[in-house]
Amino acid sequence: MNKIKNFFKMWLIPLLLIIIMTDCEERRGITSPTISTPYTVTLSSTPSAGGTTSGSGTFNSGSSVTVTATPNSGYTFTNWTENGIFVTSSISYQFTIRGNRTLAANFTTVAPTQYTVTLLSIPSVGGITSGGGAFNSGSSVTLTATPNSGYTFTNWTENGTAVSTNTSYTFTISGNRTLVANFTTGSSTQYTITLSSTPSAGGTTSGSGTFDSGTLVTVTATPNTGYTFTNWTENGVVVTSSISYQFTISGNKTLVANFTVVSPTQYTVTLLSIPSVGGTTSGSGAFNSGASVTVIATANSGYTFTNWTENGTAVSTNASYTFTISGNRTLVANFTAGVPTQYTVTLSSTPSTGGTTSGGGTFNSGSSVTVTATPNSGYTFTNWTENGIVVTSSISYQFTISGNRTLVANFTTVVPIQYTVTLLAIPAAGGNTSGGGAFNSGSSVTVTATPNTGYTFTNWTENGTAVSTNANYTFTISGNRTLVANFATAGSGSQAGVNLGSSARFAALSASAITNIPTSSITGDLGIHAGARSSITGFVLTPDASNTFSTSPEVTGKVFASDDAAPTPAMLIAAKADALAAYLDATAAVRGTPTPISGNLNGLTLVPGLYESGTSIQISPGGFLYLDAQGNNNAVFIIRSATSITTEATSEVVLTNGAQAANVYWAAGSAVTLGTNSKMKGTIIASTSISLLTGARLDGRTLIQGAAAGQISLDHSTIVRP
Repeated sequence: MNKIKNFFKMWLIPLLLIIIMTDCEERRGITSPTISTPYTVTLSSTPSAGGTTSGSGTFNSGSSVTVTATPNSGYTFTNWTENGIFVTSSISYQFTIRGNRTLAANFTTVAPTQYTVTLLSIPSVGGITSGGGAFNSGSSVTLTATPNSGYTFTNWTENGTAVSTNTSYTFTISGNRTLVANFTTGSSTQYTITLSSTPSAGGTTSGSGTFDSGTLVTVTATPNTGYTFTNWTENGVVVTSSISYQFTISGNKTLVANFTVVSPTQYTVTLLSIPSVGGTTSGSGAFNSGASVTVIATANSGYTFTNWTENGTAVSTNASYTFTISGNRTLVANFTAGVPTQYTVTLSSTPSTGGTTSGGGTFNSGSSVTVTATPNSGYTFTNWTENGIVVTSSISYQFTISGNRTLVANFTTVVPIQYTVTLLAIPAAGGNTSGGGAFNSGSSVTVTATPNTGYTFTNWTENGTAVSTNANYTFTISGNRTLVANFATAGSGSQAGVNLGSSARFAALSASAITNIPTSSITGDLGIHAGARSSITGFVLTPDASNTFSTSPEVTGKVFASDDAAPTPAMLIAAKADALAAYLDATAAVRGTPTPISGNLNGLTLVPGLYESGTSIQISPGGFLYLDAQGNNNAVFIIRSATSITTEATSEVVLTNGAQAANVYWAAGSAVTLGTNSKMKGTIIASTSISLLTGARLDGRTLIQGAAAGQISLDHSTIVRP
């Protein structure tokens, strides 16, 4: 009976408690946790000696996994593949796991550079050497010198300089080397080298002293200023004309370094006074090249000194003028009478539309005056006349004024020859063309091909021959031309080019302002669609006679502003609208799912396609981003950021395997900054601002698609429109 009671106490009562607790948990909704499905990442290296991998293991479904390949010495990483299919060329590959994966890290052998070690013995009977030959760069090389009987090892030398006193010399090779093992007889005889200079003021010598017999000795002569080295002599006999003389010593030597005086080049300073009664000058004469020369002008009573001039150009307003002479000079001291007589130069143009003149005004009697005629487009300068009489046919006329003058610049109309550019598209549905029409001979013509959705631009051809692979083709017209824009259907996964429309003509298209710190170089048109010409700063602008555009020495093209004459304002509004349409085209969802990118792009190689970052992207200082067209000259790259794009100082975008700047597009949700001395490729379309810092170069375009206050900033920058 006691055994039965004990059984209930030990087993039945605990069992009942478990049943009761389980029932309570089910009533409260407590269930067992769900177990996540695990997946395995298996890694390997091909070849196995090429490198190592890390990041393999078992992970829960949905986890973020990063695998990394590390190449061994003598190898470089190529790419990751899965089942023989390319996955990525990034050395670190991050993904979200949804199933088992077997990844192979592929490595390529790097062929080593080889260098040669050549060995010599001095004297040759002194001993033998071993260890020379050809070695891979970076290898450890050991050389051994073994003296013969009656000799001892002295040192290893290279180009006469000791590199080691050990018979066994070990080093890491990084270039070809010629090493000499020097040996000395058991009881060495010593000899003396005595050096002197003739003349003693001619220069100095080095390398004298006492040396063991058989030692390689180098003596060197250094000429003083005003002398040149001639030769080394011994007992009056020339031994060499080399400034450094190397020999193996076998007896006492007395060597003389001979120097020759160098005759200095002389230049002449000639002085004049205008007028001659105005004053006197001093300081003229002949001087050695490089000498400091001071000339002085002293005004006579009733006159004051004005300035020093040379060839009509003022060089100093100081009566005492000091300079370093490097050539013959003729200087004029100009003096002005206490109350100078003044005369007027009046200028006009015939016809008035033929051109402009400059240089008129009021001048002191005896002044040098230069007047210049500048023909307008469609005219050529003929001559200057006064009272109907020709005075010169030079476009710039210089004279000394002695009375009032009325000069007329005469211009002649130039009748230009015109040629026609006819444009075709094949196939007609592939895209459209712009830029055809009639042009004056010698004009710069730009034709543009814009592919339709689903097509890519191939090339321009004329009579069946390709003339350009750039969608924007610029040439100087010298005859009628019929050009065909050829388009091809976009392949699977490829991107069609962004349709820039009329904004394609611009190297820089801004909203309210363009600022420049000179000197910059712009190839292509420049314009602002919301600001006046005064908002384009840092450029010297010359309005065209039509007032529809301006020109600048820094711009190879035309400069447009919203306050130019019609039809410029309407053209700029259309270009701005096309820039916005291009931005929407580049960021359109219809282009498909982009490849995600983020952060620093330094070291990446991108193949043709669409890339996008939800945050800012940049290339770090001195870094490189490679765009690889994989042999397709028409391959398109579209890289877009929801915020900003920055290339840091000296960084560079590199186009490889046929990639073209005309087919690269960057779209930024805010600002774009190109760092100091960086190099960028492609068309940039930004929402707010684009800045090219000091020395930055862009092979492409800068387009502001929105933001009425947006601007483009340049600083000694270069833009070349593709």
